[in-house]
Amino acid sequence: MKIKIEKIGINGEGIGYVENKPTFIPSALPSETVEAIIDKKFDRYNVGHVEQILIKSPKRMNPPCPVQDRCGGCALMTCTLPYQAEIKEELLKEALTKYAGKIDFRLIKPIVVNPVPYSYRNQCKLPVRMSRGQLISGMYQPSSNHFVAVDRCLVHEEELDIKRTQILAVLQKHGWDEFNPKTYKGLRYIILRGFDGIYQVTLVTGKNRFTQECIDDLCEVPGLNSIYASINLDKHTHELFGNEVTHLALAKTLECKMGELVFRLSPQSFFQLNRTQALNIYNKVAELVKPSKLIVEAYCGVGAMTLMLSKKGEEVIGIETISSAVKNANENARLNKIKNVQFIAGDAAVQLQNISKKQPIDVLVVDPPRSGLDDTMIAMIMKSRIPHLIYVSCNPSTLAKNLKYLLTEYDVEEITPFELFSHTPLVETVVSLRRLNKKQRTAAYESEKSIYQTDSSEY
Repeated sequence: MKIKIEKIGINGEGIGYVENKPTFIPSALPSETVEAIIDKKFDRYNVGHVEQILIKSPKRMNPPCPVQDRCGGCALMTCTLPYQAEIKEELLKEALTKYAGKIDFRLIKPIVVNPVPYSYRNQCKLPVRMSRGQLISGMYQPSSNHFVAVDRCLVHEEELDIKRTQILAVLQKHGWDEFNPKTYKGLRYIILRGFDGIYQVTLVTGKNRFTQECIDDLCEVPGLNSIYASINLDKHTHELFGNEVTHLALAKTLECKMGELVFRLSPQSFFQLNRTQALNIYNKVAELVKPSKLIVEAYCGVGAMTLMLSKKGEEVIGIETISSAVKNANENARLNKIKNVQFIAGDAAVQLQNISKKQPIDVLVVDPPRSGLDDTMIAMIMKSRIPHLIYVSCNPSTLAKNLKYLLTEYDVEEITPFELFSHTPLVETVVSLRRLNKKQRTAAYESEKSIYQTDSSEY
């Protein structure tokens, strides 16, 4: 079937139309005409694959990765780097238009492109398999259980891939096999993170125990300075770590330098995968914040951005649900001798309410997961009457859905997109919002109410 590709979807797939029904075609680009096979038909859309490209986009390029077509992790590696940035800007604008309503696109700054489009990821979390008598690691094809062996991932820091190969060689020497779901024994995942030549590994296993001889040999892997294990026996979970993470040897934390600060990370601590661009985002947020009495960051993780805001506030508070991350954050504050910052463990909305009851908050920074802010958190932000809100988003769709409600109380000051993950459709966004005065809020509310009335009349 011949299909003309009209645009790119949020997962990087091409979108054409068959009898007015959106049809998602991975590896196809806008302006291309492809011969495609429809694999699945649903009520509202189709999914297919390319058989042949009949008319090729001038922005197409041959991907340098030998497994790109099988792995699927870098959906945009088939097009030029400048075009990737264009696509991400367009995806952001489409999400804002679809979910948030009228936003002046002149407020959107040019995307801050990734200065290092290859070898930028500082962490890998990969499943392990046994192939031809060798332990190997790789990735699953999107939306499948089909394993693809990957020796060298071009977006990983090169030494990261060298290190995981060395670690798997040690485990194989000591008789480790891939995880067997019947016996609940074997190696499931290798989770490896590193900065400046120093690495931390967590080996996710079944019921097996590590011998001291195996641990000693792992300690001899050059640059490996923190070794953990975690038992995960749940065959159906998407979580990689088990209920507990056990320290096996060497340092308990991994150090990372960012700007003037040093951070110590435990295995489950979230930290940005692209350190260079993360620093650019944090600097942008700090630039937006004026000197204030109280700054609060919700979803603060190990406190990187919170600590970078310490110079802008008399008092700075970070909120995080994961207690181990809060422990890391407080340790990082002490490590960097920063005394005007504190970190609180708990639900973001509950803690925000507790703080706002005691004293007014001048600036709130939110950096939520891909699911965005929940209804309770949005309601609490509105109730807290915080004059300056900065939203750091990793998902344009949930950002736009949240903005639809926030814009009844706030006005967008500026929007800056960042490219953290080259060759993927993912885009990070920093949005600065200012609270409206009473007259402006009334006008915004009436506008929102009229939109709801119009929407309801259409059904």
